[in-house]
Amino acid sequence: MSDAPRVLIAEDDYDLRNMVRFLLEREGYLVSAAADGAAGLLLAARERPDLLILDVMMPHADGWEVLTRFRHFSDAPVLMLTALGRTEDRCRGFELGADDYLCKPFYPPELVMRTRALLRRRVDRPDRPHLTEGEVLPIVPLPRAEQMVFPGLVIDTTAGTVNGQELPPKEFALLLTLAREPRRVFTREEIGEMVWGQTSGFDSRTVHTHVKRLRERLETGGHQYIHTVWGVGYRFEPKAESH
Repeated sequence: MSDAPRVLIAEDDYDLRNMVRFLLEREGYLVSAAADGAAGLLLAARERPDLLILDVMMPHADGWEVLTRFRHFSDAPVLMLTALGRTEDRCRGFELGADDYLCKPFYPPELVMRTRALLRRRVDRPDRPHLTEGEVLPIVPLPRAEQMVFPGLVIDTTAGTVNGQELPPKEFALLLTLAREPRRVFTREEIGEMVWGQTSGFDSRTVHTHVKRLRERLETGGHQYIHTVWGVGYRFEPKAESH
């Protein structure tokens, strides 16, 4: 069996996931990858990685939930790799148990250097047993905030569904971005950075297309949840409570 450190990547963007995997395998690490939060958590429980590289905006359990649950059974370092670069997001990551935080877009050699640094500080905990797939959920209950409930709209952040309907990953990430701060106006550039991880050369028509599709899925009883703020961007407007 190889003594090379084992790294797990949980990232829903196919191209980025494969790029990070290539970078780290070239360094001699054993790399596993998952395309959503739930799959990442199960792989983490089975493989006990020496390092977890974790995105935030993912379907089927976002990075905050994965980090919270991961910390119940592992002390391995966690590197958050995300487009959420605000101070409050960084603080939240560290409060939940992250060891490092790197914002997208990133410089690939910096990712490699941070990975090396975290693995050098890795402290083995041989007293912690491996967990089986069936043990994960009862030992580590989901956080209470697994659902965002608005009048006429239930967003399940664990299942990646809206009113029981599963959405494409980018549409779901877009909805989460807006719904987490109702009535706040997000610029197209902010959305491009937070959902697609791009700050330069981003085509704002991509946001427009995804908003249009999302509106078609969400519009109920004539209420439009996502509003355009002309010349600026978009905001999420929940329904008023009925009395």
